[in-house]
Amino acid sequence: RLLRLDEPLSLWGGTDLHTGVITDVHHPQHGTAITGRVVVMAASRGSSSSSSVLAEQIRAGVGPAAMILTSRDAILALGAIAAAELYGVWMPIVLIDGAAAGRLLGSGPVAVHARAGHGGAQYRCEQSGFRQRHHHVQRRTSMTLPFINARDLAALMPSAAAVAALEHELRNGLDPEKDGPRLFSALAAGEFLLMPAESSRYAGVKVVTVAPGNPARGEPKIQGIYLLFDAATLAPVAALEGAELTLIRTPAVTAMAVKHMLAAGGRDAVGRLAVFGTSLQADRHIRAITDTMDVEEVVVLGRRDEASRHQAAAWADRGVRARSGQQSDLVGADVIICATSSPTPVFDGSVVAPDAVVAAIGSHGLQAREIDAGLARRADVVVEGRASALREAGNLIPARSAEEWQQRRITNLAELVGGQFRRRPGVPALYTSVGMSWEDLVLASHAFERLGAVAAP
Repeated sequence: RLLRLDEPLSLWGGTDLHTGVITDVHHPQHGTAITGRVVVMAASRGSSSSSSVLAEQIRAGVGPAAMILTSRDAILALGAIAAAELYGVWMPIVLIDGAAAGRLLGSGPVAVHARAGHGGAQYRCEQSGFRQRHHHVQRRTSMTLPFINARDLAALMPSAAAVAALEHELRNGLDPEKDGPRLFSALAAGEFLLMPAESSRYAGVKVVTVAPGNPARGEPKIQGIYLLFDAATLAPVAALEGAELTLIRTPAVTAMAVKHMLAAGGRDAVGRLAVFGTSLQADRHIRAITDTMDVEEVVVLGRRDEASRHQAAAWADRGVRARSGQQSDLVGADVIICATSSPTPVFDGSVVAPDAVVAAIGSHGLQAREIDAGLARRADVVVEGRASALREAGNLIPARSAEEWQQRRITNLAELVGGQFRRRPGVPALYTSVGMSWEDLVLASHAFERLGAVAAP
């Protein structure tokens, strides 16, 4: 049944998380439950935390059955999308004009029909004497957003396309130093990680949950979603699967960095690629580098020999010359990728060849490092952005203090792609990353535009 709210409502602080009852004593509908109702209002009011409240109410079965709004509301949209993505529970939101909302009758029954479609959805509201249909296929005027799932995202942004998108933006003025810090918020079961960014055409935020106890329950440790907005109107235009976006982004940025660091040394191919790690992230790094550069041989090094042999065999089955290896294989390696979660160095940096490129991308935080201090101190260093690296890169600190690194003027990715990186003879090159918000925005916006190109007649 319909529940028309006379005033906007903040779900955070204005409703009970566990019962769905309106607790705001100043609201005209104080004491009324939104549970199972088709809620009609202009928009929400107040805290952005209403997104998490709505998602949890939907998950617990005490949220609305649907919402009908007369104004765009990104906060409520995010909550509904999060519930659908994280919990598999859908609550449609329909945007109609004020006149149409005024024709909905009191508290009578109303039906909201939803049908998913490619790149969007169709919603239809029906009530005695009233019918209004809203179509959405990649339109920005509806609160129903196209959702790009993991499979479609991977098809839209193969490694070569992802690297090209990053290079294009960096060559056209994107400054990594203007990227804001990532935001962390503690939760009972883990934490939220928020990564907002803005460009001239789009704004976006990746919302990630990190739940350390999930693997023991057979659930993913990291889950998330990306929301893309139009920069001019701040209207949401798309949602993307967050974990897959990360699995595309991190290897693409690494592959781009490695390619340009090799080029700075006069090389355009890889003889031996040594990869530490057997995780999905490590596997995607092999894919990104072999897709974008000529590689003669891949050597996989993991903590467990069985896992290393299995990963190497999988790549051999794809036609890549690959094998499991030992630390002694590092001596002849042209490129070394560290894609582990190790808090301590995974190899002796003194064995790295003078002209090799090392990319350490797996561990994060000032207390974790995949390479030793000696390698960090003697290498020519490239980072995504200097400010973010000095905040979070344990691969660099405490090899040198932040002040010492600032004096050395380490190279960022914009400068690398712009041809400003210079390698010293006989010195290895090191790329270390922490993950930055602008990278997600670049790939999310390019994927969205490629989706539009595919969907266009």
